[in-house]
Amino acid sequence: MTLAQALLKLAEESGASKKAMRKILNEKTKGVGFDTRKQLRYEDLLKGKIDVDFVARLKRKNDSHTISNKIFDYTKNTILQLIQDGYEETKDQLKKVLETKEVE
Repeated sequence: MTLAQALLKLAEESGASKKAMRKILNEKTKGVGFDTRKQLRYEDLLKGKIDVDFVARLKRKNDSHTISNKIFDYTKNTILQLIQDGYEETKDQLKKVLETKEVE
């Protein structure tokens, strides 16, 4: 049971009406959904929760495009290369992390 579920149960057991609880859960939050870009409701936050069972740390390798060599280079080519390098490095490292996770 999550903290939010426990608090909802406590409110109900303490006599809060379902109508009052529904009103709070239907209120809009300041956030928007990543996929829909629609404004979220508090109930959406409860339904959309995920459990994190592991954390993977990805590290950027040093190469000719690191910030120390390109501190004032904001050219389109440098930015695109940094993005591509980051994508490739992440993909390679994540593949290794997932292979290790499958073995466990």
